[in-house]
Amino acid sequence: MKRLNEIANYANFTQQYTVTDHNEHKLDRFKAPITGIEIEVEHVDRDSTADRLNNAWIAATDGSLRNGGVEFISKPLEPAYVESALHHLYTKTFDNSIHFSPRTSVHAHLDCRKLTFYQVYNIVLLYQCFESLLYSFAGNERKKSIYCIPLSNSNFYLEFAKSIKKSEFPHWNKYTGLNLARLNEIGTIEFRHLRGTYDYKIICTWLEILYKLYNFAVNTKTETLTEIIINTKRNNTYLNLLNDVFDNHVPILIKNDNWSKEMNQDLSISKLFMSQINLERAA
Repeated sequence: MKRLNEIANYANFTQQYTVTDHNEHKLDRFKAPITGIEIEVEHVDRDSTADRLNNAWIAATDGSLRNGGVEFISKPLEPAYVESALHHLYTKTFDNSIHFSPRTSVHAHLDCRKLTFYQVYNIVLLYQCFESLLYSFAGNERKKSIYCIPLSNSNFYLEFAKSIKKSEFPHWNKYTGLNLARLNEIGTIEFRHLRGTYDYKIICTWLEILYKLYNFAVNTKTETLTEIIINTKRNNTYLNLLNDVFDNHVPILIKNDNWSKEMNQDLSISKLFMSQINLERAA
C-alpha cells in the first residue's frame, strides 16, 4: 500500500521557532507526529499582541469570529515543543481582554505524510468508535457547530474505503470534526472538536488523547483493527477497547452516563465504513 508522500508532492515543514523548555505534560513521550495548532480568540488587540507574539505563532484574521477575532496558527511543532509554544502564547501573549466565546475553537493538525493510506483508514475507523466520547470531552456544544459536523452525520463511508484502496485522497468536507480535506495539500488530519479554552493545559490533555488514538491506529494492522471493532460491538466490550487505546485517560472520556449507548451507536457507524469494501491486504 502506498504512502501519502508517494502520491502528493508535499512541501517541507519549517520548524524554526523560539520556544522555552516548558514541557510539564511531556508530550514527546508518545512518539507523536509533528503537530500544528490553531487557536481562535476574540477581543484581541492586534497591535499590542504582535509585539508579544514569538515566532512559533502567526496571527490571522478569521471570518467566523467577531469582536476583533483572531486565529493564532502555530508553525509545525515537534511534540517536545508544543507545550512550550502554548505556554508562551497563553502567559506572554494573551492579555486579560481576550475572550473565548462559543464561536471559538481549537484545531489540532497531526502529520500523516509518511503514513500509508490504510493507516489513514485505520485512524478514521478507530476515531468513529469514540466520536461521541471525544465530543463529550471537547465540548458537546461543538456538535451543533456548522464548522465541526460529526462524522456520524455524514455519508463519507459510502466512498471512503474505495478511495483508500485505490490510494486516492478521499473527497471531504473541511468543516467536519475529523477533517481529511487537507491530506492532499499539506498531509495532515485535522481535529476541529475542542472548544475555545482559557486553560492551555486542557489543550495538552486533548493532544494526549489524540496522540494515543493516532498511535494505536497506525500501529495496528487494518485486518486486526476491523476484527477488534467487530468483536467489541458483538460482545459489548467497550471498556476493553477504551482501555487498550486510552488507558489512564478513560475516566475523563466516560463521564457521561450514556457513554456506553453512545459508543455502541458509534461502533455501528464504524462498521458502515468497513462494510463498503473488502480490504484484501492490510498495511
